[in-house]
Amino acid sequence: MIRFIVCNRKNTAPALSQADMHVHDFWQIDWIHEGRAELECKSVEEIRSGSIAVVAPGLRHGYRFPVPVTMSVVKFAPHFKFSIPGGFMNIALTDGMSDILGRVFDEYVSPHRHRLQLASRYMEIFLYKYMITSVTGRDTLMDEVAAYMAANREKPMTDRLLAEMHGLSVNHFIKRFRTYFGTTPADHLRSMRIEAAKEMLLFRERAMPEIARASGYADIASFSKVFKKVTGVSPSAFRSLSV
Repeated sequence: MIRFIVCNRKNTAPALSQADMHVHDFWQIDWIHEGRAELECKSVEEIRSGSIAVVAPGLRHGYRFPVPVTMSVVKFAPHFKFSIPGGFMNIALTDGMSDILGRVFDEYVSPHRHRLQLASRYMEIFLYKYMITSVTGRDTLMDEVAAYMAANREKPMTDRLLAEMHGLSVNHFIKRFRTYFGTTPADHLRSMRIEAAKEMLLFRERAMPEIARASGYADIASFSKVFKKVTGVSPSAFRSLSV
């Protein structure tokens, strides 16, 4: 699921204000609704009304606002890896793009109990449909590891076991996995198990002990502890959301 850092809709920046040069480790999309902005990165780009600026992690950049600007900002970290040429894009929005991106902001601030999940899905649609132009090079071995984890998530699994299965030292395996997926093997597996548990809790008539085992946990206590740590609610409370 997309991890949102900031999702602000239609804020106003006064004329002659600015954001000094800086760098961050998340993606940022700035949607200019009214006015115009000057984005300085490798050069100075003018972002006009009806356009978005997309800034990749690690790109040093800053803003100047020569006139009053109304803009929406979303800062996020996706659960998949992709890149854009040069780390920056300046795009005039089509009606279809505006519609989907607008739904991200609408759902993020809505009172719906699944608002973050819905906003995340719309963000994924926007990225896959309009943004991803060049996926970074594939690491087939790490893809194999992730596929094994997905197919065997109910089984006991450690970094050492996965490393040995794929002919790697533990330290090298963890570093290589994290470089490729942006997360550790343990966190990736935990996220995968919790997402599977959510689906079983909401959409399947399965008893809690069975869901715990199918999610890779030996008992309800350990399953509940991890589930609440990740989601903020207990499995039973999460299940009640579907009622």
